[in-house]
Amino acid sequence: MSRLISRLLIFLASFVASSVSADSTIVFNEIMYHPATNEPALEWLELHNQMAVNMDVSEWSIEGGVQFQFPEGTVVPGDGYLVVALSPSALAAATGYSNAYGPFIGRLSNSGERLELRNNNHRLMDWVEYGTDGDWPVGSDGAGVSLAKIYPNAASPPATNWTMSAQIGGTPGAPNFPGPGATTTNTVLVRIDELWKYQNSGNDPGTAWTTTRGQLDERCFGLATRNFRRANSNPFPLSSTPEWMTVTTPSRPAFPTRIICSRSPPRARRRRRPSPRQ
Repeated sequence: MSRLISRLLIFLASFVASSVSADSTIVFNEIMYHPATNEPALEWLELHNQMAVNMDVSEWSIEGGVQFQFPEGTVVPGDGYLVVALSPSALAAATGYSNAYGPFIGRLSNSGERLELRNNNHRLMDWVEYGTDGDWPVGSDGAGVSLAKIYPNAASPPATNWTMSAQIGGTPGAPNFPGPGATTTNTVLVRIDELWKYQNSGNDPGTAWTTTRGQLDERCFGLATRNFRRANSNPFPLSSTPEWMTVTTPSRPAFPTRIICSRSPPRARRRRRPSPRQ
């Protein structure tokens, strides 16, 4: 009798496990849960079809922190994307992407929550429980970038499969990051053999002449402004006079930073003489 009960318990445990495990080729791929501006209208999430064939998701639903049911005839193209927004019109005005579904019910939590994708039989197809601590990237929490899956074919639950989007506002309805065949342009902002000196007086080098020289994608924490001066006379990038380079890093990682050069002349440096030996 006890052996029969044990087998029954094992069967029930395996049934419960199979009923809650995700099994789908339609997965969560990008989540804009904390936009930098117009937060009540610019929240959205994106699904990705990992297969090469179209998938009919009629009457599938998103549940958990927000709720939405896809209407009859909804199809996700092979290797394509489907976006659900809190305000499709606001998203279109902000990004130009006009094919979003919505609005969904509820709000995406800024501190993290569980999202589920269920099919028309209410079977759990995919899920993610994002957050802002542990291995979850914090840059998506209000810095203007989205929470983006690093590889579109990766599983959704592990935090290590997610990072911050490469551009402000995310990439609704498009790949999160350029593929291997993407065309890239290399721009040298500072040569590797150039020498820069750190100036820690805390004084602004001046605003008589400033210009944006480019953007750097740096993983920096904290709000800080740092002033550097080139030690040699090589121009950066066109000036022949000594310059200061001000790098302002944001309070979130991987947020595009700006390099601003000012032509305010640096103060003269005194060379310290070695002390005579006693």
